[in-house]
Amino acid sequence: MEKKKLQIENLYQGKKKSQLWIFALLIITVFLAVVSLFIGQYGMSFFDTVKSVVGINSGVEAENIRKIILNIRVPRTVASIVIGGILAIAGLTYQCIFRNTLVSQDILGVSTSSCVGAALGIVLGWSTLHIQFLAFALGVLNICLIFLLSSRIKLDKTLSLILSGILIGGAMSSVLALIKYMANPEVHLQAIVFWTMGDISSITLDQLGFIAVPVIVCTVILFAKSWDLNYFCFVDSEAKSMGFNLARNRIIFLACATVLVASAVSISGSIGWVGLVIPQLVRLLIGTNNRYTMPLSFLMGSSFLLLVDVLNRLISAAELPVSILSGLLGLPLFVVCWLINAKHSEVESK
Repeated sequence: MEKKKLQIENLYQGKKKSQLWIFALLIITVFLAVVSLFIGQYGMSFFDTVKSVVGINSGVEAENIRKIILNIRVPRTVASIVIGGILAIAGLTYQCIFRNTLVSQDILGVSTSSCVGAALGIVLGWSTLHIQFLAFALGVLNICLIFLLSSRIKLDKTLSLILSGILIGGAMSSVLALIKYMANPEVHLQAIVFWTMGDISSITLDQLGFIAVPVIVCTVILFAKSWDLNYFCFVDSEAKSMGFNLARNRIIFLACATVLVASAVSISGSIGWVGLVIPQLVRLLIGTNNRYTMPLSFLMGSSFLLLVDVLNRLISAAELPVSILSGLLGLPLFVVCWLINAKHSEVESK
């Protein structure tokens, strides 16, 4: 009886702790989003900006402020929130499905496939939205090929998915290298390289609108089924004995995570470390209950990318590719998580 009471108390404390962290990260995300609106080459005060946006101020300067906020900084801020959040929950989903905390959103080669689509669109001289569509389409095609190939491989399902991802990802890397080799170095190559290194500075509301439906649908599904991710902590036989349909849910989770990654890469290029580091950091803070790690991962991923974008604008007028700064911030965080996990494992083994 006492043991059961203690378990209930621990469960309540864990729930309360998770909710506090979610609330704290929500405040941090909102704060960074507001800061993001006022950081940039064009300096502006808070009150002048508000007056210009709502139409109290008029004139050329007020119109310039309104255009900068609504056409550049608002899309950029929203993009940071959305892309950071969906990459983080996609990484969390992959780590749960493959039962490995070292897995990132690139495990199945989706980012590479989307980059191939973007590179092909750039070489063909297509418009931004057409390039985005092709990048998204190849990312989705990637997971379809993986499901098809893994069904032919008579191995453990998780292993066959990873092997299929490695094979298709390797093939796509070769195709991307070929496109770079054949691209005009003065016209297309620079754009391809910049895309593969990640960029959110030029994202528009039209681009965000293009991915709105798949992002909303897949995010809602992952949030609604976040509890089911906990079943993947068990071995397959145990999960099946509990009545959990592993095969069907694995397809649903992988498909949703892949669509989210393809959506992110289609408008921002490849941004690393978010899907690898954020889920690990979240687990260190609140544990492994995915009912809470899912929303906290989204908020922390959003905060992380907002911070990266704000620092990018503060460091230099000639902004760096996003992956450079995300790597510089993500690497030390990853090392800290790894050291703490190693210490915990050492303590538990004694």
